[in-house]
Amino acid sequence: MAFAAAIPTGSTAQNGNLATRAAATKALVSVYNLSNSAKPTFMGYLNAVNGYTYGLTSDPNSATVVSAQLEDLNPGDISLVTENYGYSVLGLSGNYSSMGSGSHNFAFLAAANPVPKNSPAQQTSSQSITKGGRQLPTQTAVWSLEGGDTIKPTWINPDGSPVKTTLAYVPYFKNFIVTGDSKALAAWDLQAISVPVRFTLNTQNLPYSS
Repeated sequence: MAFAAAIPTGSTAQNGNLATRAAATKALVSVYNLSNSAKPTFMGYLNAVNGYTYGLTSDPNSATVVSAQLEDLNPGDISLVTENYGYSVLGLSGNYSSMGSGSHNFAFLAAANPVPKNSPAQQTSSQSITKGGRQLPTQTAVWSLEGGDTIKPTWINPDGSPVKTTLAYVPYFKNFIVTGDSKALAAWDLQAISVPVRFTLNTQNLPYSS
C-alpha cells in the first residue's frame, strides 16, 4: 500500500489536494538502490544501528518503525517520529552547517529532538550523534512526500536557502548520508563513495507488534 493511500480520507487527499492535518501513520522505510535509475532495486529497510545512527536490515521485524505525520506537501512538512536512542524524530546531523554543489559537506541520518521548520542547522546536544560530546549542526524538519510514498530530504543552509540533496548509502560506513554533491564527497574521501538511494514509506510489512 502506498503511504498516500493510507492517509485518512478528509485529511490530505491522495491526489495532493490539501485539507486538514493528517493523522499519524506507522510505516517502515524501504530503501531502493538508484544506481540504475531506470530499474531501482530493493536493498532492505532502515534500522537503527551502531548505537547512534542508521543502516540497513533485510528483516522487517528488526526495522525501525516510524510514525509519519503529514501536514502538507511542502519541504519539511512530514515528521518521522521514532523512539530510537531516546530522541523523538528522524533528522540529519553532522560536522557542517552548509552543503551544496562543489562541496564535500554531508550529514548523517540521526535521531534527534525537533529543530524548527525552515531553520538552518542548530548545534544541539539533543541528538544521537556527537563528536567527543561536542554539539553538532542538526536539522529535523527536512522531509517531504513525493510520488505517493517517496520521502526526500531538503537541507537549509545558514543563509536560509534550501539545498537539493542526494540521499545515499555509504557501504564503508554502513550508514546513510545526505550531501549536496556526492561526487565532490567521493573525491574528498574515497571511503565516502556512496550509492544513491530512495526512501519509501511502507505500510505493508510492519512487524506484528506495531
